[in-house]
Order: sequence, then C-alpha cells, then structure tokens
Amino acid sequence: RQGDAHALLALAILGSGDVRDAASYARYTKRFDDFVEGVRPSVEAEPDQAKRGDLLNRAMHKAFFTGAPNPKEPSIGSYDYDQPRVTGVFEHGTYNCISSALLYTALARAFGLPVRGVITKNHAFVELDPDGTDQRIDVETTDPAGFGQIHDAAFYARALPMWKKLGLEPMTYDDYVKREVLAPY
Repeated sequence: RQGDAHALLALAILGSGDVRDAASYARYTKRFDDFVEGVRPSVEAEPDQAKRGDLLNRAMHKAFFTGAPNPKEPSIGSYDYDQPRVTGVFEHGTYNCISSALLYTALARAFGLPVRGVITKNHAFVELDPDGTDQRIDVETTDPAGFGQIHDAAFYARALPMWKKLGLEPMTYDDYVKREVLAPY
C-alpha cells in the first residue's frame, strides 16, 4: 500500500500473465535492481524531484526500450501498440503506454518519487506530484522527452497526426479532462 518498488514490479510482472517460473522473475528483478543502482548516483544527486523524475524517464528509455524499431513508424523507436506487458519490456525491449507507465511507476517508487497512474479510455501515463505540492506533472512515459508536457488542446492537436499514422484512436483534450488518477498499487 505504500507503493514499495519491488511490490509494484511484482504486480506488473504478475499482471503480464506470462511468467510461470522463479528464474524469469529473478532475472527481471535483477535487471530492475541493476538499473536502479546504476542510475542512483545521478538521480539522487539532483535535489529537485521534478528533475529527478525527468532524468529517470530518459534513463528508462535508454536502458529498457531498446527493441526493434516500430515498422509502421521507425521514428518512435521500439513502441508497439500491442505490447502492454512489463515482461515484454524485459524480454524484447518493446513497450506501449501501459507497460512503460507500469515500469516507470515502479522505478519512480524506488527513488521515493510520489507518482500515480493516469488512465483514459485509450491511453495511460503517469503523474508526479513533486514535494507534495499538488503541482502535478504529467509524464508521457512513451516518450523520452515526455516529462512535463502540458496537456492542453494544442498538445492533442499536435499529436493527432501521429495517433492516426499508427492507426490508433486519437486521444482528445476532453479525454484528458475525464482522466482517472490511480494510486500506484
């Protein structure tokens, strides 16, 4: 209930529905822990929680999202609409909004960052509340530069061509207004 990083990772692995052995679970946990320890010096050196969250998102992309480029749109890297499993991130380096948000949430909790999940009818991302100030920052975990993007009508107008290019139902500002914010667990 406190948002323990390993508990959140375990839930994400369980939710993937495809891990049936302790060796795979241990391999994923080790990779998670190795990443956390590898970036800990740079993340913890930053006193500002918002900047720590941004550094973490960028590092997550470099370390985990290393799969083959999306065949429909290589410019978006290894994003795959049909890959919502955290285990798929570990196994293939591919991701979508669900798997990237789940992984970022667990990683953020490893650094004590106050994050929550955000869902809409067709998208998921993360919200950071730095220093408990109720100054929410949206984290588009599908984009290495997705930290702190302002979700206004202009944001959704700019994103419309990409949603269509990928054959996805476009998210609108109205969808954002109706979003649901969830505790990490």
